Amino acid sequence: MASAVSLVVAVLGCIVSVVIYKQWESNPERKYNLDLLQSYTYNFQQALEERAQNMKKYSFPYNPAGVDRRTHLSLQEFQEVYDGVWPVIITDVVPTWPAYNWSISYFRENYADSNIVMSVANKSSLVVKLSWFLDNIQTVSQDSWLYLQDELFLLQHQELREQVPSTIYTSENFFDLFPVEVRPWDCYFLWGTAHSRSSLHIDPYNWTGTNAVISGLKKWKLIKPGQDLHLSIVQDRNCGFPLECKKYNSPLDLFTSSSEIDQLLDHIQFVEVDQRAGDLLIIPTGWFHQAYNVEPTLALSQQIMNAKNFKVVLEEIFKADNLPKSCLTQDVLMLSPEHLVKHVMSKLPEEILKKGAEETRKVLESIQIPPTQTSDVT
Repeated sequence: MASAVSLVVAVLGCIVSVVIYKQWESNPERKYNLDLLQSYTYNFQQALEERAQNMKKYSFPYNPAGVDRRTHLSLQEFQEVYDGVWPVIITDVVPTWPAYNWSISYFRENYADSNIVMSVANKSSLVVKLSWFLDNIQTVSQDSWLYLQDELFLLQHQELREQVPSTIYTSENFFDLFPVEVRPWDCYFLWGTAHSRSSLHIDPYNWTGTNAVISGLKKWKLIKPGQDLHLSIVQDRNCGFPLECKKYNSPLDLFTSSSEIDQLLDHIQFVEVDQRAGDLLIIPTGWFHQAYNVEPTLALSQQIMNAKNFKVVLEEIFKADNLPKSCLTQDVLMLSPEHLVKHVMSKLPEEILKKGAEETRKVLESIQIPPTQTSDVT
């Protein structure tokens, strides 16, 4: 009797396996989860080829060597032509935000005594009062500039965060599925003086990044994926986020004039674009980028994990040894991107969640310390 039951169970198991395989085989958008079981690498060339085919569907005069400026861009065209493969500027979103009305006087009147995190010529970070930063926003030079870069300012002031609504291009965001303890801090508050700049980098988790300029002017250099070997990337650094990830930064400054930089720019493939007030720039996964503020510039950056880049982000999470890939089984071949992300998040060890909560607590605590002496900064 027992052997008969075992035989029935085995037969049923085979039937279920065949059904699952047939479903997987006939569902190509889910079949591609198979590559996550190995070391996943984003195929940029394939993405470019698909983009070229999709561009034929639309009448817009695309700039194949630059960044398009778009209004009334449909979600479908965004997903087929830009998302996950090519940067684009959206011009008709940011002006509809309440945050677009922010100004120096607004922050002086309401947040002058708030502590903020800023850097001095990319060499050191300080915690100062926002009023001090605003007092010195014009007291800079080519070699001595200030850059307010605070990942938690808006999260500490929800009334400000609420003035930055979602857009149709960012509404699908699997970071919302992360446990709150390890969810990346959203809505980076950026306010740079003239001459300030970011480092040359890829964003944490290699996510798709957005940058919205509220006021001012930014210049960007964005490097096509696959050219990392030319960029002197600093190895074996971590990002320090609640959920750890690798950090991909270069010491090279593409906005300085030197024979080394000139030779590099002659050798690599990159695009340049100016971003004005009201522009939303979307930077796909895999693109190293650097921003330069031509004048005092207030901006907000956010991150996207969606159906186009979720495997890239998950691979970065595995690379940082947050959990083993053995948590992925053949069953994941049948999961949608959203449910696959949920599955991975459900496997995070409890100690990772505790560590993430502690990391956020420490960062918030450090911001509340008395402001650092700043009299000799500029």
